[in-house]
Formats: sequence, C-alpha cells, structure tokens
Amino acid sequence: MPPHAFSKSQTIDGIQVGAPSWWAVYKDGNVEEAKKFLNEFAHSDAGRDARINKMTLISPFASDSAKPASPLSASVADYVSRGKTYPWEQFKMPDGFTQDTLGPIYELLAQNKITTAQFVDMVTASIASVPSLC
Repeated sequence: MPPHAFSKSQTIDGIQVGAPSWWAVYKDGNVEEAKKFLNEFAHSDAGRDARINKMTLISPFASDSAKPASPLSASVADYVSRGKTYPWEQFKMPDGFTQDTLGPIYELLAQNKITTAQFVDMVTASIASVPSLC
C-alpha cells in the first residue's frame, strides 16, 4: 500500500479505516419493519453471525466478543483494538486525482507494464505536481 500523501500527519503507525456504509430508516418507508430488522441485525445471535462470520465485518458493538475469521478483518480488528486507526484521507485529494492521475498508474502496474520502482516514481511525481499539497 502506498503512503497516504494527503495526510498532514508526519508519521502514521496505523491504518486508515472507516465504516463501509451507513444504514438509515427512511421516514416514507416501512419504518417499523425497518427498525425491527435493524434491531434484530444488531442484537440477535443470527444478526451477529451474519455481521461477523458471513459478512466478515468488525462489530461496532463492545458487547460482541466474537472476532471475524478472515485474515484481513482480523488484522483490521487488531488495529482497531490497539487504537491504531486514522480516518480515510482519500477524500482530501483534488477532484479527479484518484481516477485521472493515480488510476492509470495503478493500471500500468497491474498489467505489468511498469516496475514497482517506476510505480513509486510515477506516484511520487504525481503527488509532487499538486501545488497546494506540496
């Protein structure tokens, strides 16, 4: 993973994470059934199993002692438990930077058209070209 060049922190000894989605109940929908579903999903054994084991999510509830079995989720859970997380930084990048500038560089690397060293050089040069962040 390349460093997060758009963070103001000089050192980052953790990982950047965030909630993958937020769930809400629309006032014009089937409010009572939606609330019932979310309550069941949050508090029942079946909901806990779905969240942690089937969806491999890290539970937001301190009362859940179960940990996800997938290696990625287990690793993220470890960082969370040690307080070594930071909020997402990619939203601080200039408009279009990820898709129009970094995306093609990642694609070249994925297609083995450039070396890792070339990738690093290209990403570094791209980031340096953004005057407001240099």
